[in-house]
Formats: sequence, structure tokens, C-alpha cells
Amino acid sequence: TKREDLQMLFEPYGELVRIDMKRNYAFVQFKTVDEAIRAKEATNGGKLDQSEITVEFVARRMGEGGGGGRGDGERRPRRFDDRGGGYR
Repeated sequence: TKREDLQMLFEPYGELVRIDMKRNYAFVQFKTVDEAIRAKEATNGGKLDQSEITVEFVARRMGEGGGGGRGDGERRPRRFDDRGGGYR
């Protein structure tokens, strides 16, 4: 899976703040919680590159980044697993 694939999959649901790819996982962050919720509802259980994906929220850890309240993208669908597991 490439960054562009993730961008094409998630962009229709809102403004992407960033996409971080780590080994077989990807973390996708939206500008708002509402956008992340829409993306999760629409993509969880779907397919990407022939793999079923699982989309979950991950909370930002204290001290990570600036700010920190609802609506600043602190919840985001996360983690694509290329080893056959999809998003986690």
C-alpha cells in the first residue's frame, strides 16, 4: 500500500492532516473528529489492495503535538496492516 492509496481512500471524508506509514501500518489523521468518524464508518471492513481493512481510533498521548481537545484531530482512524490484517 502506498501513501497515495491511503490518501485516495480517506480524502473524501475530510481534510487529512497527515499520513504516517510505519512498516505494515498507517496512521491517518483528520482535521476534525467528525471527519474521522465519517471515515471510520465508511471504510471499516472495506477493501484496500485486496485486503480487508479494520479502522480504529487512537487517542493522542499527553504531550504529543500541540493543543488537545475534541475537534483538533485527536482521534484518527489508524493502522493498516499489510500482512493480511488490514487496519487496526
